[in-house]
Amino acid sequence: MKLQKTFIVSALVMATSMFPAYADQVCSDKITATTPTSRFIDLGNGEVEDSKTGLVWQRCSLGQTWDGTTCTGEASQLTWKQALDKAKSMGNGYRLPTVKESMSITENRCDAPALNAEIFANTPRGAMMENIIVHWTSTPVVTDGNQAIAFNHGNGSYFIYPSKANQNPDMMQEMERSLYNKDSLLMGGEIDMPVYAFVVRTKK
Repeated sequence: MKLQKTFIVSALVMATSMFPAYADQVCSDKITATTPTSRFIDLGNGEVEDSKTGLVWQRCSLGQTWDGTTCTGEASQLTWKQALDKAKSMGNGYRLPTVKESMSITENRCDAPALNAEIFANTPRGAMMENIIVHWTSTPVVTDGNQAIAFNHGNGSYFIYPSKANQNPDMMQEMERSLYNKDSLLMGGEIDMPVYAFVVRTKK
């Protein structure tokens, strides 16, 4: 079973040095699937019900559209507040998932993404690293109103992230540059760390 770890952004950036860029999803046949397709009930219109948790998920990230086979279009890069507001505006009880709920769809036998790619198809990737697949959760950082918990569906980890991420690209790039130093394994470039959002609702 995967160990869940909390990472700050600097740890996330350093972690990119440990994985190859733009790799296909890798799954192990030696590990039992934690989110088999049989666990999900297709409700149509891009919704699936998780029979284990009773949660109903949109199969696509916000901004994408389910075409009956896969998610199409470009996923929206949102600040935390934008993601919260967008989910609420959808009605029908939709909201951002909590950290625990985000973790519940982690597929432990796979990486990049650590998701059942048949259920959650064409999940958006970071521009630099395919194992960095960041989505907001509804969970704030109680001690700092400028941060929230984001979930990395690339490998099933979660970490603290600036709640205004995606609002000011220049700010994000400056933050990323500040993480570099002469001893870094990642000198000489900037890392694109967009944040997306899945939405979920409780079955009525």
